[in-house]
Amino acid sequence: MIENGTGPTRICERLKKLGYCRHQRMRMYGEDFDLLSDPIPYETGIAVEAVSRRSSTVNQLRIPFPTLEMIRREVV
Repeated sequence: MIENGTGPTRICERLKKLGYCRHQRMRMYGEDFDLLSDPIPYETGIAVEAVSRRSSTVNQLRIPFPTLEMIRREVV
């Protein structure tokens, strides 16, 4: 989990500055998505709601762990 001293709120704010926020387009996991939400704490990580440009389905995409670790080190 990404907790130790840095709350998920600070990590979510940093993710928004990196472009993980609603109304953005993002390529993740080999697919293009339109983001519908800002980052939110989700299970043991952080996710965004997004709609697939290929299939038009809505998904909760987990932010990759290496990205979260990089941000956690930045905000410590």
